[in-house]
Amino acid sequence: DEQAAAAAAAKLPYKPLQLLDVALLREYLLHLLRPAAFLPAAGDGAAAPPPPAAATASASASAPWWEGERVLDDVVFLTFLVGNDFLPHLPMLPVYTGGLDVALDTYRRVRASLPGYLIDGGDINVAALAPFLRALATAEAAVAERREATQAMRNGTEHQRRRAAAARAGAAGGASGAEAAADAPAPAPAPAVEAARPSAGSEAWRVGEYSANFGAQFGASELRAVCAAHLQGLAWCAAYYYKGCADWRWHLPNHYAPFAVDLADAAAAGWAPAPWDASPPLRPLQQLVAVLPPLSAPLLPESYRAVVGEASVLRDAFPEAPLLDARGKRHEWQAVVILPFVRVADLEAALAPLQLDDDEAARDRVGAAPLLFC
Repeated sequence: DEQAAAAAAAKLPYKPLQLLDVALLREYLLHLLRPAAFLPAAGDGAAAPPPPAAATASASASAPWWEGERVLDDVVFLTFLVGNDFLPHLPMLPVYTGGLDVALDTYRRVRASLPGYLIDGGDINVAALAPFLRALATAEAAVAERREATQAMRNGTEHQRRRAAAARAGAAGGASGAEAAADAPAPAPAPAVEAARPSAGSEAWRVGEYSANFGAQFGASELRAVCAAHLQGLAWCAAYYYKGCADWRWHLPNHYAPFAVDLADAAAAGWAPAPWDASPPLRPLQQLVAVLPPLSAPLLPESYRAVVGEASVLRDAFPEAPLLDARGKRHEWQAVVILPFVRVADLEAALAPLQLDDDEAARDRVGAAPLLFC
């Protein structure tokens, strides 16, 4: 009843609301990334940095290469590297382990030496992106080294724990601790992917990661395709945030991102965005079919439900229990969800002959988005 529910709620710990003031966050970012935070410190063979600037105008005067609005644009771009709704994070840079901090620190170190900003009017400045990614790759390798050291320490501790347990068991059974430890079974060998990591940031370690994420046949040509696709995704996000949706049909065809060092190589090799597809967006009910799981089929128009059913030619795109890649993750929500990619052309072909009633057809029309005011 209501009294019981109120009593139960009263026992819950109080958690205050956390309000984010975007204007205040903007000022914090401008202070964090002021010119003094970029320039090398005195004693490094360069002049001492100017004092922190209180406003964008005075900062620009003291550091002509620094413009607050464009710095903030670059900060938005950095968030693409640590993952968003459209792109997975770079392998060593998830947000929940401080990936954004690594990207920001790298940006502060190298921005003054880059040939321009990372973002130019909603487009990627490839000339600046390549050296930035090269610097980020160095930070990425350092993160990998720390993770490998931590994992080695954990493995060593676990091995010692097992030996101690075996020694205790041997003593209880009458054997000496040394004999029991010698006879104890060795720890189970790590999977092949783990065995292919002789040192952090090494070629063999990256190859092992790529094999685990993309398959054992992953080679140079596949790597070039993955890097090109991810750079295209960065360009799509930049356009989407600053100019509007450049391509309604675009999607990243991979569940994982390449390493920064490989993205840097691809950008430096003369990568340029591919032309965008000018096709219109899917209609509302088509989009609904593309994203709903089979258990939610009753929410679709009756004629559309068969498209996600057992007999559908698209059945493989709608698994009831998708795979979860939780390697190296502590929580289930951190796992990579391995959902098949829906083939848009096949989806449209499957839906084309199906009839909608008048109400459903009205729901399926493309129109202007309503304006919402708070």
